[in-house]
Amino acid sequence: MGGYDSAQGDRSASDGVLLDRIGAGDPAAFGELACRYGTTLYSLAYEILLDSVEADRIVARTLSEVRRDAVRGLSGPFPVRWWLTELTRAHALDALRSRKRQTHLPSHAQHVGRPRDKSP
Repeated sequence: MGGYDSAQGDRSASDGVLLDRIGAGDPAAFGELACRYGTTLYSLAYEILLDSVEADRIVARTLSEVRRDAVRGLSGPFPVRWWLTELTRAHALDALRSRKRQTHLPSHAQHVGRPRDKSP
């Protein structure tokens, strides 16, 4: 419709406040942000990876990065939801590329750097 969604605007403002509180070390704010977006981030990661364990890891990595960046004072006129989904998408695509590299290695290359079996 193109109109301004006031509920969305209110939520974005509270997301910014949550980031400020996370930056100040408030664990409740971190939990609130994780609860607010965790399912969305997990769904996105799972859609890309089709692996529930890996999707959980990606969400944990994303949220860890958010905490680190909030502590460093990251702020700006960006929608928090967009930032979180872009971080999650980037991490999931990196994991997918890494997985594809692992499955396309020649069989001998998969063992490079691993100790050899010294049995006779």
